[in-house]
Amino acid sequence: MKLMLYHSQSASDVLDELKSSEKGLHQIYAEARLKTHGPNHLRLSRRSFWHIASEPFRGALMVLLLIALAISITANNAAESVLIASIIVLNASLRYWQSFSHEHTLRTLESEATGRARVRRDGIEVHIDTAELVPGDIVTLQPGDRIPADGRIVHSAQLMVNQLQLTGETEPDAKRPQTLHSETQLPQRSNMVYRGTYVVSGSGVAVITSTGNRTEYGKLLQRAARVSRRSSLQQKIARLVHLVVIILFGIIVGILALGAAYSMPFEEIAEYASAIIVAAVPAILAFAVAFVSTQGLRTLYAHRALVRHTHAIEPLSLISALVSDKTGMLTRDTISVAATWCAPSVATKEFLNRCQQATLSATSVRDEHDTALANYIPHQAARHIQPAHTFAFEHQSGVSGNLWHHGSKYCLVLKGAPEKILRMADLSDAEYEHAHLELQRLAANGHQVLAIAWCELAQPITKPSQLAKRQRLHFVGFVAFAQVLKPAVKHAVATATHAGISVRMVTGDHVETAYSIGRQLGIATNRSQVLDARKLAVMSDPELTRVAQTVTVFARTAPDQKHRLLSAIRHHHIVAATGDSTDDIPALIQAHIGISTAHSSLLARDASDLILLDNNFATTLEAIKWSRTIVGNIRRMFLFVITTNIAEMALIAGSLLLATAPALLPSQLLWINLIVSLALVLPLGLEPHSRHIMDRRPVSPRASVLPKYLIVRMCLLSTIMMLVCLIASIYYSSQFGYAYAQTIVFTMFVVMQIVSALSARSDHTSTLVRFRTFSPLVYGGVVAVVLLQLILIQSPAGTWLGMVPVQPQDVLISSLVSAALLLATSELLKWHSRHTVRRVGRSYA
Repeated sequence: MKLMLYHSQSASDVLDELKSSEKGLHQIYAEARLKTHGPNHLRLSRRSFWHIASEPFRGALMVLLLIALAISITANNAAESVLIASIIVLNASLRYWQSFSHEHTLRTLESEATGRARVRRDGIEVHIDTAELVPGDIVTLQPGDRIPADGRIVHSAQLMVNQLQLTGETEPDAKRPQTLHSETQLPQRSNMVYRGTYVVSGSGVAVITSTGNRTEYGKLLQRAARVSRRSSLQQKIARLVHLVVIILFGIIVGILALGAAYSMPFEEIAEYASAIIVAAVPAILAFAVAFVSTQGLRTLYAHRALVRHTHAIEPLSLISALVSDKTGMLTRDTISVAATWCAPSVATKEFLNRCQQATLSATSVRDEHDTALANYIPHQAARHIQPAHTFAFEHQSGVSGNLWHHGSKYCLVLKGAPEKILRMADLSDAEYEHAHLELQRLAANGHQVLAIAWCELAQPITKPSQLAKRQRLHFVGFVAFAQVLKPAVKHAVATATHAGISVRMVTGDHVETAYSIGRQLGIATNRSQVLDARKLAVMSDPELTRVAQTVTVFARTAPDQKHRLLSAIRHHHIVAATGDSTDDIPALIQAHIGISTAHSSLLARDASDLILLDNNFATTLEAIKWSRTIVGNIRRMFLFVITTNIAEMALIAGSLLLATAPALLPSQLLWINLIVSLALVLPLGLEPHSRHIMDRRPVSPRASVLPKYLIVRMCLLSTIMMLVCLIASIYYSSQFGYAYAQTIVFTMFVVMQIVSALSARSDHTSTLVRFRTFSPLVYGGVVAVVLLQLILIQSPAGTWLGMVPVQPQDVLISSLVSAALLLATSELLKWHSRHTVRRVGRSYA
């Protein structure tokens, strides 16, 4: 089917072009088109086998390792070659695993369960899988529907579609069948609907024009599938690794220059170059970060928090503002009638009858207020007839109710926002003032208040907005609903505040009600922290940004205002926001972290980054706590690995400058970087959270991977490790030869790695104090490293790494001295940082 600008053609011309009609396709033609066009699936482009196969070897670090492998093979060093090859295989395997996991994810997306669509076939409306849609199909659209494919509007009845996912615009667009100019851009094509968008209100009929990858959403997803999403932490680590590569190339050039100056044999220059490459490459880091991130998702899931992507862990740890809906998140979904107030001119019996008449009975449209009224009214009155029409609650009108037919007249009974009902009511100034005082009294008790009113109509209406402006309502009274705070929410709010996270509450309640709930939860302490969201209409964006920094409770908030509120708060915070309906999707996408629950709509869950499986606000704090732990552990892993690599590079460079044999052989460096580091770094990444983790404010998103005090510690510990090993190398080589010295230095370095790993468990707390916190993984890793080192020293296996028999007392003395020096340096630095932190009044870990 040829390309056509469907928006610039009339609906009838489009139907003719697609050989269809308003009655829909004949089933036999639809089946034929399905074979021609294929299922309405998104087939995401996959990379070729050779692209995936070569990908691990295109990075600078892998190229350096391949060079080191070539040098080792040329020098006929079998043990070294095997170990370098092991690192290459390990890193390549990790990249292959990630690549094939990505491909599996794409296949899962393609085969995900299809939705259902209402389609006209042979003039009859039927429900089919969206995968069976073909160009020319006639689909009917209703509120809440996700558009299954691109289509041209044929008929529209106040159809409003949210195109945020496609255009980025938060306001819903009106869709009409009118023909547009051929140059009209996609966001302005009001006669077209597109896959991935959803119907907000109204209804319509459209003819499908494109399916699958030919839809605009399919094209967008194709481009997005080629983009790798990485968190800022991953980007910072990648930049530092690239810096290491640049420095390494400079060092290699320096080695070649020194070798030429000293007239060193090629084999000796090659040994130094190979050693420096192996020493500098943090080969285990990428694997460890990926492994710990994946395990972190499992840990969060075990705590009832489903984080949908690993790249969401870091922004979750940085959250400084948490914007939460009140109902369902801070208070229970179920409410009850707590109090009522009748207007002075209304009898109690009439009041109860009007309450009964305003209650919606259909389960598809009733809300928690109808349920509470239904539980309250049966003891007072009973319904014997059904209404002529029911009006579900809409945020735009702010009311719901029923239309009753009595003889030749109609009676409209409404309940809704007190301000809107009172504004429409036929009240004198004195009556209005009296009612308003009663409203404030009920709201001040934390009750959610609805007003009840009615009027007679000569003709039926289909929506409250059709009421004539001059039509006045008869005000009946107020119904106050008790809202029950969820258990542990108040404590969770206090925990968040203590952790430097500002909790903001968004609700549609009256200002007094919102303030009362906010005060009970500790979110608001005075009325200046409460904002009536109706004032947003007259606020400029800069003014709202300024006000939003001090306001913690937003009352009378409509769903379409949440997006603007979040935009204002984002100027100074990393924001998480909750939402459970399709109306909340713009806000969920606008927030750095969108939070939904297991009971949220499918579209809301799709738009969120974090899903609370138990619908519990406290779980959000648990997720933040563990994400802080995961990011902190990754940072400590980075500290440990880079400390080791810097010490190794400095040690080899020092040996070269002193014109001695390398203090460590490449095979020994490989053992340290591969086996020893793996045994110590993974337990560091899986450490449990510190008891002080929620006593600190969030880290700034602009902060470096390592703060200055850790960079200082890293440099000093690396220097100590290098100097101690270099001195030992010089001493033992002069007494017993180079092989003996390399064996001693190798063991010393492994022991100091253990001390470095134990020191990295905490930023400020003494390493000796941290011993009290038992970690089976950490201590298990230490024991494994010690046993492996003893085996290498005492068995022929050590010869593979160039080790020779040594005196036990030399090993013991050198190991104890090196460990003591490194531990003393670490403890002195931590003591200094502890006192610095205490002076500024912060907690430490």
